[in-house]
Amino acid sequence: MINKKFFYISYENLINFSFIVYFANPFFISFFSFLKIPHTITVLLTLLMIYIPVFVLFFLNSKKYLKVDFVILYIFLILFFAITWLIHPEYTPYYLKREYGVFDTVFFPTHGIYAYLFIRLINNPCKILKNLKFSGYLMIFYFLAEIYLYTKRGFWYGVVGDNGKAIMSYSVSFGYQVLFFLVIFLYSFFKYNKKLDLIFTLMYIIMLFIGGSRGPFIFVITFIVIYWFLELSNRAEFIKHKNKSILFFISGFILYYFKNDILFFISKQIKTFGFSSRFIDKLLLGTIFSDSGRSIIWQKTIEMIKENPFGYGAMGSRHVITNVIFAGYPHNVILEILVDFGVFFGLIILSMFLINILIMFYGKNTKEYRGIFLVFLSCSLGLLLSLTYWNSNVFWGSIAIVISCLFDLKNKRKYRILSLEQENYFDRK
Repeated sequence: MINKKFFYISYENLINFSFIVYFANPFFISFFSFLKIPHTITVLLTLLMIYIPVFVLFFLNSKKYLKVDFVILYIFLILFFAITWLIHPEYTPYYLKREYGVFDTVFFPTHGIYAYLFIRLINNPCKILKNLKFSGYLMIFYFLAEIYLYTKRGFWYGVVGDNGKAIMSYSVSFGYQVLFFLVIFLYSFFKYNKKLDLIFTLMYIIMLFIGGSRGPFIFVITFIVIYWFLELSNRAEFIKHKNKSILFFISGFILYYFKNDILFFISKQIKTFGFSSRFIDKLLLGTIFSDSGRSIIWQKTIEMIKENPFGYGAMGSRHVITNVIFAGYPHNVILEILVDFGVFFGLIILSMFLINILIMFYGKNTKEYRGIFLVFLSCSLGLLLSLTYWNSNVFWGSIAIVISCLFDLKNKRKYRILSLEQENYFDRK
């Protein structure tokens, strides 16, 4: 006799496996490369590991695993780009760029919009957190390998100006990748108070000091402040975490008062190992708030919006901003949305984001999803200073968490209404 429960658990394990590999895909690509497998094959093997279980489950149980909202989103994005391309054929060289082009940025199967799919497939905040921690355990080896390569070269590769690849003392992409897993383990430590989570949090903080820019540190602090604000805004939670709260504020005061001494000590210790920290150096020099040329990019983008408030279409900033920086995006998600969708539709989209953030933070029945949503949202705030929302896992993942929460609330309301109807029916009987 077939044990249906066994097969159900197997289905769940399959999708968990795909989820973990998706969020840890740089580790698997690097691992296969370490085995001297050609790069194209390493990427193909990783994609097969991610998507074979997904397609199998689509066919075996399409009702559960084929997410209609993702299909609608995917079709909308294809149409958005296709229509933009028809209206603006001059975008062709920017769309077909090998790096930062449409396929590389938007539709490559390890980028942004597919994070939406995997969050929706799991559809459970506790399981999402558990799987992301598994990805984090793997990714720490990838990050250590990247730091090892940095120590051998003596520099990071980055993008500066309109000339593409540049030699730098830090890596923006490395920093924001580390940020995501750092906040995952920090949230898990706050939630479950496990020492292993704290150990991994500290390891990720050290790696962020070594290779990251200053931006990710701002968003770690943002996460901590919002998390405790939401926790302590509830009187019962305040009483429950009273001792932690007092310790947190005392520690914050001590760190602020002795910040220069602490920073000099950390900087000295890091340099004894042959590393340096751009974040600490900027704090000590008092240049932490310098914009690193972003004001030029933002000004160009604002000029574009003023010239055409109706929008430039999908990735519409590239033909102008590429002349300033090779990547071609505005380094600010608000400006990028206004450029792409126009002022009218852009403001509607941004308003919807704000409304849903408030619902997730203050809704009566959203507490189950609130923590994991805050993780993704805090990391998404990095889009205010760098990167692009088109290929951001945390941006599309945060949208998916909101959708999952709203669907879950809708299903619970339906269940309550059905239960009441059944009770009323039996009462009449």
